[in-house]
Amino acid sequence: MKTLMGIIDEVKAGSTPTHEELRYALLACNALLTFARLDVMHLCIPRENDTPKMVAQKNRVWDTHCAIEKAALAADAKVWYKKNGDPFSVVE
Repeated sequence: MKTLMGIIDEVKAGSTPTHEELRYALLACNALLTFARLDVMHLCIPRENDTPKMVAQKNRVWDTHCAIEKAALAADAKVWYKKNGDPFSVVE
């Protein structure tokens, strides 16, 4: 089994990893997304000594994170990727 980065690099280079490699890569990326979401959520929790400006900023960061994640998870994966992360492709 290749590393996660190896699988991602292979796909970006236009090669096709095995079905099993792609399945595990997808699950690994999902776990990374979960860990990142929990970290952002933890950082955005208002603390007792936060100023109102800090609380507002934390709320904006959390709201923005949630909106981006919600849009990405609800979108057609091919269209979302081409629009947001694939500079050499054209959305069909």
